[in-house]
Amino acid sequence: MKIRSVALIALLAAAVTGSAVAASFASDPATMVLRKSDFPKGARYTWSDVPSNVVKALKKGFGIDASGAYFAGTIPVSSTKSEVVSGAVYTTANSGQARRAYAAFKRDFGSGSKLAVPVYGDEQIALYKPGSSIANMMVRRNSVVWQLTVQGVGLLVISEAKMITEMKKYAGKQKARVGAG
Repeated sequence: MKIRSVALIALLAAAVTGSAVAASFASDPATMVLRKSDFPKGARYTWSDVPSNVVKALKKGFGIDASGAYFAGTIPVSSTKSEVVSGAVYTTANSGQARRAYAAFKRDFGSGSKLAVPVYGDEQIALYKPGSSIANMMVRRNSVVWQLTVQGVGLLVISEAKMITEMKKYAGKQKARVGAG
């Protein structure tokens, strides 16, 4: 009987420790950004933490405890055309702070035509700037806010229909990386 109790206690301790480690790991935005493997072969990829002055500005201006990471994948189409998929993920202390961060980011989000895309979180906005080959999306999911941009650069012109396809592809991957937020 005592051996079973000791084994059960050890199992529960391991589960609690594993849950705490998983929870702290999940709150690291660097683990949530899209990765090189999310892009086609031959894409150039980079990522980094969001600069500390941005994190400090969120704290000072809005009382938001956050950390962030950003990424960019450049997909060559030809010698004069590329598609750039970029974005950022911000984790906050709780969903209330994420709502405030989302509202603050949304004020500076810009304008354009709304894109018809699936729901990826609790709040979201997706816009396409006709004639510019640029689409932007911002999503809040629980305590995480993430942003995604798809852009044609060089001589690449991306139609609205193609932009929706690309947004759906990468937003679905980003949603999976963020998880429950």
